[in-house]
Amino acid sequence: TDTNAVNGASYIYKIVGNNKNIKTAAISSEIYRISAIEFSVSQKSGKRLCINLSQNSKVSGYHIKVSLDKNFTKNKNMWWSGNKNTKCTINNLTGNKTYYVKVRGYKNRNNNRYYSKWSEVISVKILK
Repeated sequence: TDTNAVNGASYIYKIVGNNKNIKTAAISSEIYRISAIEFSVSQKSGKRLCINLSQNSKVSGYHIKVSLDKNFTKNKNMWWSGNKNTKCTINNLTGNKTYYVKVRGYKNRNNNRYYSKWSEVISVKILK
């Protein structure tokens, strides 16, 4: 991991083998750095969740996962395009259940999609 990488910057890394007995080729790869997304979750009236995302002007949108399982084996994926609107409401949830939410940002660039790392998982219990 490059600890000096800056949010919203593009980097090109060159990968070279170092075995002197085998001829190797160098490979270059472009990486677009996006900082992890911070967010909070609260229950709105009824069986709804409100997700408040921290705004990151360098992203094209957000990828939100909501699940009843903390391992996210059965989850709902939501793609939130744009970086201006940072509030999202999820409706029609089941009462007396705990939901788990995680978020990552993405950037569309040169026909590629670059992602930030997943945020920490936040759990919230939906009341009746």
